[in-house]
Amino acid sequence: MVCHIFRGVTPIRLRLREIREARGLSQRELARRSGVTQATLSLIERGRSKGVDFNTLEKLATALEVDAALLVQHDTDSRKARRGEPSR
Repeated sequence: MVCHIFRGVTPIRLRLREIREARGLSQRELARRSGVTQATLSLIERGRSKGVDFNTLEKLATALEVDAALLVQHDTDSRKARRGEPSR
């Protein structure tokens, strides 16, 4: 998922589905553990969310038992694509 928080800033991608599935959790179970609705999880995983606030990010990280920084990946390929550069 690419989340554009600020225009002109390199987008980030949340590794939510990847980590959730590695932990053997369904969206439903992650929703129960985190207090974030399953609908919100689905939007985030499908890249349909307009953004994720830090509180939600922290809830998800806690429920997944990972550092919040592990959920966030700097999406340099998206930035390169916008500039017309080839991705790696």
